[in-house]
Amino acid sequence: MTAKCTVKKVNKNGTATVIAERKSACEACHANKDGKVCKACDIFLGDDKFEAEVDNSIGAELNDEVMVESPSGHVIATAALIFILPLVIAGMLYAVMYFVRSEYAPLGAVAGVIISFAVILVIEKKTEKKKNKMRITKILDKKTDGANNAEQK
Repeated sequence: MTAKCTVKKVNKNGTATVIAERKSACEACHANKDGKVCKACDIFLGDDKFEAEVDNSIGAELNDEVMVESPSGHVIATAALIFILPLVIAGMLYAVMYFVRSEYAPLGAVAGVIISFAVILVIEKKTEKKKNKMRITKILDKKTDGANNAEQK
């Protein structure tokens, strides 16, 4: 997946903090029919902008417009984790509770969703420490030093 971003901050550790409109990240999504943020992003992520820390080995500077790439496998795995895991766990607990006492089956499904989001948070915390796989691949519009200096004041 690629997204057009703006460099918000250049970090000393060789990374940059970028901000992008979710629209540019979701343009190729099949759910994006009217040019707006897709319903899934709107419901689960809310804001139409996202911020990320990415590898800046290309040397982008403050306010540069850049292209950021994330491996497709990483995007697919994240989507599967967020959308499929809650369904699987909720379905399993629903089935178990149905056979124990059928009137408790809906409670099992709700408990499954809550447990799955707890699992997602734990996985997110563990993978957060790993090296970020997103990276700046191209500088689209390099801003002048005057614009950078005005922004830093």
